[in-house]
Amino acid sequence: MDDGDFRRALLERLVGDALADQSAEQQAQTILDELRRRELLLLVDNFESVQQADERADHPQHAAAKAIYDLLAKIANNGGRLLITSRRQPTGLKHERVFPGKDRLLQGVDERAAAALFYQNSPRAAEQRAQKDDRELRRAVQRLAQKVHDVTAGHPLAVALLGSEYDKGDAPPDTFLDNWADELAAARSRGLDRHHATFAVAFDRSYAALSATAQWQLRALSVIPFPFFATGAALLWPGDEDDDGMEATKAALRALVDRSLIEIDLLYNDKTPATYRFQPAVQQEAARRLSAEEDETLQPRFARYAAWLSRKAYDEVHQEGGGALVRLVQPTLDSLANAADHLADSDRWWHLRRVGWLMNAFGRTGDAHALLSATLAELDAAAAGDEALKVRSSMVHELANLAVTRGDLDRALALYQESLQFLEQIGDIQGKAASLHQMAQVFLTRGDLDRALALYQESLQLKEQIGDIQGKASTMRWLAVVAEQKGDLDNALELLEQTVAIADTLGDASGMASSLHTMAGIHITRGDLDRALALYQESLQGSEQIGDIKGKAASLHQMARSFSPATPSPSTRNRCRSLSKSATSKARPPRCIRWPRSFSPAATSTAPSPSTRNRCRALSKSATSKARPPRCIIWPGLSHPQRPRPRPRPKESLQLKEQIGDIEGKAASLHQMAPGSFSPAATSTPRPSTGNRCS
Repeated sequence: MDDGDFRRALLERLVGDALADQSAEQQAQTILDELRRRELLLLVDNFESVQQADERADHPQHAAAKAIYDLLAKIANNGGRLLITSRRQPTGLKHERVFPGKDRLLQGVDERAAAALFYQNSPRAAEQRAQKDDRELRRAVQRLAQKVHDVTAGHPLAVALLGSEYDKGDAPPDTFLDNWADELAAARSRGLDRHHATFAVAFDRSYAALSATAQWQLRALSVIPFPFFATGAALLWPGDEDDDGMEATKAALRALVDRSLIEIDLLYNDKTPATYRFQPAVQQEAARRLSAEEDETLQPRFARYAAWLSRKAYDEVHQEGGGALVRLVQPTLDSLANAADHLADSDRWWHLRRVGWLMNAFGRTGDAHALLSATLAELDAAAAGDEALKVRSSMVHELANLAVTRGDLDRALALYQESLQFLEQIGDIQGKAASLHQMAQVFLTRGDLDRALALYQESLQLKEQIGDIQGKASTMRWLAVVAEQKGDLDNALELLEQTVAIADTLGDASGMASSLHTMAGIHITRGDLDRALALYQESLQGSEQIGDIKGKAASLHQMARSFSPATPSPSTRNRCRSLSKSATSKARPPRCIRWPRSFSPAATSTAPSPSTRNRCRALSKSATSKARPPRCIIWPGLSHPQRPRPRPRPKESLQLKEQIGDIEGKAASLHQMAPGSFSPAATSTPRPSTGNRCS
């Protein structure tokens, strides 16, 4: 229990940023403000653990429990909404309503559900119950299932543990719980209430049935504060890192799953376990048995696993199937960063650099900047040599990326140039190509297309030289943007089709989504709404698949802008007025005015206002029979009223941007939602991507 972790976790869910630079009081006020502004209900489960620690001044977590209680009291006292579950009532908070009633507890599962859970966790008991030729055994095991419900008061986790214990043992059903009363009395003597005592007894029995090795393995796993891969167990348990050892590790994990001491969290496509997790109560009991010496030994091993996990996320989070990895890693970033205290030298620096990149990828730009800046200062003071230069260059490169995110392009360009100097010193071609690519993007943002084109081409040559296929696709994607902005749409689409083929070959779901998004913008420019919508939807599906919230928000925003009527710009209205004045019976009427490329750096397509359409109709009526009839300002799709338009989704885009703290994107969505607002309908610039990075 940690009050700081509690506040930061809430803030990450509410505003997409832990706001680590704020004081505890400021964080609490931000939480209250967001809960009230958005009319949210805060659910707090198992609050009795806070109450127990708060009531005892000698409790090791008393201070943290008091801080959490005070925060919830502030929320309750100032109009916030709370739903609290607790085995102790009342909580003492303002405006409290107790359900199901004072001094009455919510009950555990009923007899039938408890029996089903018991049999589910004990195939042995289920087989005995099905015995047709041994009536006494069948009745005995049925009595045992009933008794398990009674002694545990229907506590589901206690029932599951007892079922697994019975399954792995050989005790007859009539004697399995003979010592329960004494065991329960011993647990109550530790100050536990009945609810916690029944679980504690069930856990003690399961733990005692393990071998000494298995007990150590369970205690060791308790230091991992989040769901873990089998590799985590292998790194914690000495001697289990090779292929044979990994198989032994998986077998040991399977044995703990069979005893209901850990659970399978996620599965691979072949239905084999991918990650495992603890139930919090089981993890607390296992950690309680961990000695200080064991914890000291295990923390460096956990740090090795944290470094392995950050590397895996850095490499794979935007690949196909990376969505599950996102869900696993995103809540663990603070724990991963803290683990660096047990890593040394370059292992520590590279780990923190990857964690900083992940924070930025998940929208925590402020935390990423603080972490990378602090690490860079530490690196400058402590290290020299080629490896240190490589790490320093990579850190500076990522800080430049953050400067771009914050809109400080001068600072970003200076940092990219600094990174480039370090890379040239050590001859790092891949890093140099990445820095040139990012510098090109700065010039593209500024509208200097020629300079951007030259830098992209230089970066592309280096990537082709070293065989960096994925990096090559990324640069080609941006070359397509330059070509599109120069008006060469055919070349742009040709480049993008090549990047789609590369992404498909590599299984790069993020690159695929970005290319499809960009292609959709070009088809908007050409007036092919059906093709554009299909591409935006493909891009959206790819973003959802890998959990790329920022990419999903960008696609939803563009779909809303592209397929919602908006007021034409002043330049369009003026041009239409000029056409109206110049139209005479003797002159050739004007041709159709499609949305000109010159009106915006981004491709656009917007519906004309009713007055614009009426004026164009007037032009058409004034045309002579000998003249070519005029074409009016056309919004692709207006000539096909039968075509169902997609539902604009700016609100969904706005919610996603609020979730990840994308302030610039939020402002764009709010602008689009404002009545009478005008903004370009679509842009072919690739949507915000977290895939551009320096290796």
